Amino acid sequence: VDLSVSTLPGKFLLAPYANQKGDMGITGKVVKEDGKPVPGAYVMVYTRKDRMGRPAFLSKPTNQDGEYAIYPTEPGTYYVAARTDYGDLPRKGEPYGTYDKDPEHKVEVKEKTVLTGIDITMSRFTRDLTKCAEH
Repeated sequence: VDLSVSTLPGKFLLAPYANQKGDMGITGKVVKEDGKPVPGAYVMVYTRKDRMGRPAFLSKPTNQDGEYAIYPTEPGTYYVAARTDYGDLPRKGEPYGTYDKDPEHKVEVKEKTVLTGIDITMSRFTRDLTKCAEH
């Protein structure tokens, strides 16, 4: 068996990125509060409403225009967030954002449908979750 090894940027998760293409998906932009794009951010979709634990799917880093695409393998309800890092809980002061056109930050992905305009505005994370991490 001939195996090749390569270095991955960032903190590696099991299966770090969602499918690269598909007939159902979530696309949009990640921007700062001033509307400028955030290149290099990760968009995560969770099946849990609290967006804790390992995301169901993770985007590749956003491009120079802040654009991302995620292609889930199953239809369903997903809760959408973005960070400039991944792994562990968000840290106080870190750039963080959620999809805010729904009060629960959720989208409904249906078969053979690609959702567009699922945009995320990042600001500084204000909560201190270090106490959560200790338990």
